[in-house]
Amino acid sequence: MENSSYTKLAMVALAAGLAMPMAASACELDRPVKLADGNWDAVQVLNSIAGKIIETGYDCQVEMVTGAMVPLFTALQKNDVDIFMDIWPSNNVEIWGKTLEAGAVDLGVIYSDATEGWYVPRYVIDGDSSRGIEAMATDLKSVEDLSKYKDLFADPEAPGKGRFLNCPIGWGCEQTNNNKLEAYNLLDSFTNFKPGSGAALDAAFASAYKRGKPIVGYYWEPTWVMGLYDMIKLEEPACEGSNANACAFALAEAHVGGSADFVAQADALETFFSSLKTNSKEISQMLAYMQENSGADRDDAALNFLKTQEATWSQWVPADVAAKVKAAL
Repeated sequence: MENSSYTKLAMVALAAGLAMPMAASACELDRPVKLADGNWDAVQVLNSIAGKIIETGYDCQVEMVTGAMVPLFTALQKNDVDIFMDIWPSNNVEIWGKTLEAGAVDLGVIYSDATEGWYVPRYVIDGDSSRGIEAMATDLKSVEDLSKYKDLFADPEAPGKGRFLNCPIGWGCEQTNNNKLEAYNLLDSFTNFKPGSGAALDAAFASAYKRGKPIVGYYWEPTWVMGLYDMIKLEEPACEGSNANACAFALAEAHVGGSADFVAQADALETFFSSLKTNSKEISQMLAYMQENSGADRDDAALNFLKTQEATWSQWVPADVAAKVKAAL
């Protein structure tokens, strides 16, 4: 009798156009949205931001699929992940091409001002009166000036040579820097020092900066190092003619890749990821937040961004979704 009464009430309510409580989620997918969670900070914070928006604004569950870069590309090809953010096609030409050929979709550019280069702390060139640091190399402007400063950047393990901090072995930028050092005729005056990991590269820059010491090496943006420390990128010649190795890194675009299945099944979420736009400075500041606030992790950085940068992220989603996200913060 009770079941019959409930059924009649439901039918009346539906006929009247009244909303009945629904057990099903409003999410377009009947499973979690799977985000490719690489082993670098920028993609992890972007995933945390997107995950929070998806969960609170689109009523979807989120699953982070951890892995290194190449396996995550393979997962995107096979529809084992739905979204892969912070892809630099210029550094992954072959595998990105294969991923698109396999049916994945380029959902557009997240930021277009990512950059790589050879950096020194600003105080090396300009000094820092607030820290009592005098300028050490006022006429150091370009990589071609470095040979004059091998003693300033002295390698403690190689007397008579400076130390250039390269990428860890196996990174794509390692061979690029190898070629540059040779093309700029710097191998006679600098050791080509390769840290054991990305964390070791970070630590080398951070340690030198905190102590006000000279250091020179490869780095890139966006990163927490660039968000936290005032660094200068040394000038390089434009790439033209036959100087393919002795020339500047190009600005890089970071893209979002969507799996074929995801794009076919989730129109609203696809639109969200296609609309997600930021810039290198914003991401560097997100990453710096974790370093400046003891105990803060990627989710804390994401939450801080959502609370303080509504003008940015609210442009990525419809007004009703933005309202739901804001209410959940």
